[in-house]
Amino acid sequence: MARCPITGLGSDDKVPNPAAGNRGTYNKDWWPNQLNLKILSQHSNKVNPLGDDFDYKAEFAKLDYEALKRDLKSLMRES
Repeated sequence: MARCPITGLGSDDKVPNPAAGNRGTYNKDWWPNQLNLKILSQHSNKVNPLGDDFDYKAEFAKLDYEALKRDLKSLMRES
């Protein structure tokens, strides 16, 4: 009987997690006790260093786009 080189299971063995059979391998399969990091992406004033009154559109309008492009091009050539 041939055995899987990864799991060590043979063709007669039961699959430990039948739901994982056709879905591929996820991180939680390898590290089932990993930390839940979703708490870090919550929308809160505590995680927003710019504050509620920050206007992204207005700040982006102040940006000198052509100068930024020139800087990036020169940086890419020199690096």
